[in-house]
Amino acid sequence: VRNSANPRRNPMVDLPVTVAGGGRALVPGCVESCVFDVPATRVLLLTSFEGQASPVWVLVDTGASSVVLSEALYDELDAQTSGRPRLDGIRVSTVNGTTTAFYTRVWNLTLEGLDPDADPQIPLDDVPVLVLPGMTLFDALAAEVGREVKAIIGGNLLEHFWTTIDYPTRTLHLARYVDESHIDANEFVSVGFTLEARAGQWVVADVYPHTDAANQGLLPEDI
Repeated sequence: VRNSANPRRNPMVDLPVTVAGGGRALVPGCVESCVFDVPATRVLLLTSFEGQASPVWVLVDTGASSVVLSEALYDELDAQTSGRPRLDGIRVSTVNGTTTAFYTRVWNLTLEGLDPDADPQIPLDDVPVLVLPGMTLFDALAAEVGREVKAIIGGNLLEHFWTTIDYPTRTLHLARYVDESHIDANEFVSVGFTLEARAGQWVVADVYPHTDAANQGLLPEDI
């Protein structure tokens, strides 16, 4: 743990990470000199979810907007915890196009670096997570980095921290903000539908299943 004199941030916590992936890649549509070497850039660390006995590998991705769980990890957690909230029908843009996902929450997770028995560790409670059913994303990641990856750590967790990835030293620097007013406390709390403005009218865009809006009969395209 390194001290920080910045009054906006708590002391910096240094988590050791491993960097994996990369390899040979092909330029789409290329007709000659199409293959090139991609360096390893995938940042991986061990993380425990909801008190599970064994931590799992997660990918730190500053380009991901959310914490994303693999279906396998979600099924493991859901089997051991009752009353988990779930919001279905979320349309998500991915590298493979738009898909339908759902949001839920994990009661706590702990970022552990590379050694689950060593300090420092960073515990976090009540974290919103996204699950993309049927996606082969985690299979592709496993093939690239040579180990099973069960979650992605994205923006809705990293926004709580001044975040720096130090590739030369294989270290993830995290300093929690003292003032978190930049984070919407109700970001994942809503009334079950979304609206769009069209030609001077408000039109219902999405209605999420199993919400009060759906139960009341609200439908997409309603004015």
